[in-house]
Amino acid sequence: MKGIATTLWLLSVSSLVFSQGAFLDKDVSGLEIGAALSGQLDKSYAGQVQFGYSFLGFFDAGLALGPGKTNQGKVGLSAGQRYLSFSPSLALYALKQDAHMPLSLALNASYEADSYYSDYLNQNNMALGGSTYSLGASVYRNFPISKRVKLVANVGLKYRMERDVLESDEGIMATSYNDYPMVTVGCDALFKQLNNNFLRIGAGIGYDQSNNQNNVTISAVVSVVVPRVARIFGYHPRRYIVVPADMIEHPRTIVTQPASPEPDTIVINVPSSKGGFVPVRLVRTRDGYIGPQGELYPNRPTVEQLEALYGD
Repeated sequence: MKGIATTLWLLSVSSLVFSQGAFLDKDVSGLEIGAALSGQLDKSYAGQVQFGYSFLGFFDAGLALGPGKTNQGKVGLSAGQRYLSFSPSLALYALKQDAHMPLSLALNASYEADSYYSDYLNQNNMALGGSTYSLGASVYRNFPISKRVKLVANVGLKYRMERDVLESDEGIMATSYNDYPMVTVGCDALFKQLNNNFLRIGAGIGYDQSNNQNNVTISAVVSVVVPRVARIFGYHPRRYIVVPADMIEHPRTIVTQPASPEPDTIVINVPSSKGGFVPVRLVRTRDGYIGPQGELYPNRPTVEQLEALYGD
């Protein structure tokens, strides 16, 4: 009968960690920073810090670093090997939740490199290294609870390809391979702070059948998501209207013929980082909504989108 192993991870390289794009609206960039410890029932443990950046809520890149110790045997060696891990990851959002799309779909990939060390390895002039490639997809759904709290549920499926190599001065001594699928289910709670940043607390469960046994992984993550980071670098997501040359009187004046009847005008109050609200006037046209800076929104923009330009 296959054994059942239960693992407790406080921070793991999974869809729970590098998914900040799932929390941001379209055209809003953001940075995520988190740190945690992890432990297993067999007294294995690990610590990681992780950094992630989302470009316009569409493309995510992340990096996790940390030490740990595994009490599971590797390529015939006894348990108790310590290691340092390095893991970059990428995610691309093929679908993005909005007023017309009920969920987000992310395609993700990650790589993890583990470098092991122990007295036994040092005394015998041996080196043990591990590498894991992971490809998968995750579905996310945002559930607003209030103006400052929302829940994000996710379901993911990924395929992991692990390889461990034991080497000595004479060359490679042993190699092990372990490929398996993994299913994950999780939920995050995001709390909006006064400075419009988010505190994120998430938890999830993963299941796989690696190493000829059933494995249940319980994950949790605590991090800070900082929207509007792109403004620091002088970038503002905009779509501009192309004005025909015969409508331009001189470089600084645009002359247009008003439609009949005139386009509808709406005003959205956007929270200011200095307190209070900033009224943003939008003109509705056949192509969408035009903002005060001439940017064109195909659909009615959200408050979060307008904050990226007018929140300061």
